[in-house]
Order: sequence, then C-alpha cells, then structure tokens
Amino acid sequence: MTNVLSSSAIQLEQSENGIPLVSTLQISQHFGKKHKHVLDTINVLRKSAPDLISGPKIRPAEYLDGQGKPRPCFLVDRDIFSLLAMGFTGKAALEWKIRYIEAFNVLEAHALELAREAGYRQGLESGVTPLALEAAEKQSWLKGFKEGERKGRREMRRKDGLSRLERALPYLQKGLTLTEAARLIDCPPSTLRNTVRRLRRLPVQTATPTREE
Repeated sequence: MTNVLSSSAIQLEQSENGIPLVSTLQISQHFGKKHKHVLDTINVLRKSAPDLISGPKIRPAEYLDGQGKPRPCFLVDRDIFSLLAMGFTGKAALEWKIRYIEAFNVLEAHALELAREAGYRQGLESGVTPLALEAAEKQSWLKGFKEGERKGRREMRRKDGLSRLERALPYLQKGLTLTEAARLIDCPPSTLRNTVRRLRRLPVQTATPTREE
C-alpha cells in the first residue's frame, strides 16, 4: 500500500486497487475516542451489516503501542468511516469530518487520474485487457484507454500512409497515374488516393505529382 498525506494532515493509505483507506487508530485519535470503542463499533457493524463491512472496504492491520508491542487495528474505506463518524458529534467532530471528506476526495481523484493515464498509455499499445478496478476507476481507465487507442491508430495510419506514399512516389514522378502506381505497389487505388488527399491537407504542403488516371 502507498501512504498518502493529505493537505489536511490526515494520513490515508491506498489499497492495491486504488481504494483510499484510513486507520481506525487515527480515527480514534482525531475524534477523541478510545480505540477499543471504535473496534467494538466495527464488530457491531460487522454483525448487523456483514456484506458492507467486508472485502476491500476493510483490512486488518497492526500498529505499535507505547511499549512497542503490536496491536490490532483496521484500515477502512470512506463508507465504513462514514458509518463510524455518524455517532461523533460536536464542533470539533464536524471539523474532522470535513477534513476527512476532503482527504478522501483528493486521494480518490488522484486514483482516477492515475487510472486514466494508465489506460491512455496502454491504449496506445492496444490489445491489452483492462485491470480489475472499481467501477469509477475502471470507467476512468477505459476513457484513457480509448483516447490512447485512437491516437495510436491514427499514428499507425499516418506511418502506413507515409510508407505507402514513399513507395508510390517514384512511379508518380515518372508520370504514372494514381491507379497505375497503386497497382505497382500492391495497394488499392482508393487507399493511395486517400493518402494523397490527407497529405495535401497537412499545414506543410509537399509537392507530390499526381495524375488521377
């Protein structure tokens, strides 16, 4: 997991699939609660809502106490934090709730951006399978993947077109028609014709002698 320190001085951790998690120990310290009571609340929630308090939303962890002994704690996601924070009242508690919401927002936005960038890079290469991501992150990954794939295809078509034109150019310079040149380089005449038209639309024009027939 990667530790991330937010602007509000709240330390969140990121799971393997990008879900922001926070330690129950940190929650107890910020909200002025005994850690044992926070763990007791977690156990109550697990019994009443086992489907929600499970899987990637909660992870067992450890911390060292004042004597350097390992003690149990949990890393929980935004949903479980929200359930815990419902019972915390008072002005200070409200301020901490706002800080935690901001910290979760920052890390989740960062995870989505990383997913989009990863999808973009892999889209350029094409032929890869999307990673097992959460719904929102997967959506962001796919968006980047499609952007990269489109750019990769355009770049491939551009290179193919230039290569095709390089092979046809000697024949065109000798006065052959596009159709004749296309046959000599084993290319459909319409494909070569479209390549020449795209080239003529470029900002820097290249003198390419062509005869349609």
